[in-house]
Amino acid sequence: MHKSDHQRFSYAATDHDAVSRFLHNISLCKDWILGECVVKEQESPLAIYQATNRDGYPFLLYVSPIRTWGREERIHQHVIRVNRALAQGSFRYNACEPMIQQPTWIRSGDFFFGITPDRGLQSIFKMAPFHNRSSFILNTIHITALFRFLECDIWPFTREAESSEDLLVKATALYDKVAPRLHNASEIPRRWGHFYRHNAETAARTHDFTPVYTVGDFLSECLVYCPERETLYLEGAFSFSPGTRGDDLCDLLYLLRKQSAEDKQYFIDFYFHLNVPNHFFTYLSYKHMSHLLEQIANSAIGSREDQIGRDELRRFSESREGFRTPVPVWYKSS
Repeated sequence: MHKSDHQRFSYAATDHDAVSRFLHNISLCKDWILGECVVKEQESPLAIYQATNRDGYPFLLYVSPIRTWGREERIHQHVIRVNRALAQGSFRYNACEPMIQQPTWIRSGDFFFGITPDRGLQSIFKMAPFHNRSSFILNTIHITALFRFLECDIWPFTREAESSEDLLVKATALYDKVAPRLHNASEIPRRWGHFYRHNAETAARTHDFTPVYTVGDFLSECLVYCPERETLYLEGAFSFSPGTRGDDLCDLLYLLRKQSAEDKQYFIDFYFHLNVPNHFFTYLSYKHMSHLLEQIANSAIGSREDQIGRDELRRFSESREGFRTPVPVWYKSS
């Protein structure tokens, strides 16, 4: 049963029935089939759906309630600036379609619908995308440029990104949760607790907590690759969330943690233009270790996931000289 008409602006973007009803009120989309909700952003009511038009072609629908349209409009304008900057600096994005698709926005009832073709491209983390070294390096430059351009506009909304106080509270809570489980872990150096808390305290003092746009939790799904053009694209662009500078880079390096040292170094050096601040490695080690400790904390004691988390934490300690330095041993200063 639908809500009564006088309760306007009360529908959530994840309300499949309401979204379907208002979508079919658009003349262009009368015979479309609304698929599943593939992205629900944590920090706003925005949702992204799969859809199929009357001829069977796939599309992505960005659905934003009218009450939050001002937020999405700001993001839309920021995407235009990012695309323009990337096109000016890259012959690929100047000659081809933009890195970030720009939807056609149509209002219907309580929602704005952003409509784009679903290019059906795979995440770069689910395939071996780069056929040669020059292609890999060029796309590395594009990824790091994307992160930097996303961060060039201050987050304009009410929810603040993580603060130094938030970081310390989360780090303390995670340490307290995991410490009893690692107390007798012979394969992990006992310095792990001191190392983690020290990096958290240092990051709280030195990290730039100014809120900026980040790709956030959907990074592993949003970065996609077109093998025909050997070109990187970003899907799900309107699922941006608040973060702080370097968050996306840290998340990318975590996803690529098993890749070659040379490849990981490229991302860091390109992002910082060969002038990497020391405090970045403190933040990087804090972020990566938090991921690993959360994996252990969220697994059942003695389970396969618990063992995998411990093995990864042991390898992480080896990359930090037994928890003695936040700078990875694989990073070679230029």
